[in-house]
Amino acid sequence: MQAVENLIAAGAKGILITPNDSAAIVPAIERAREAGLLVIALDTPSPRPPRPMPPSPPTTSRPAS
Repeated sequence: MQAVENLIAAGAKGILITPNDSAAIVPAIERAREAGLLVIALDTPSPRPPRPMPPSPPTTSRPAS
C-alpha cells in the first residue's frame, strides 16, 4: 500500500495492480482515485469508483468525399 501512496505523491496518472489482499488495498485505491489516478486491478474485484467515470470524448467523423 505504501507503493500506491508513493505513486500518488509522485503524480502518476494511473496504476496497474495485482494485490495479494484485495480487501486491505481498498483504502489506498480509494485515495488514488480521489487523487485522479486511473486504477486498474487485475485478477481481483476492486471497489467501485466513488464517482462516475468521465464520458469518452466525442468522435468526429468527416463527411464522405
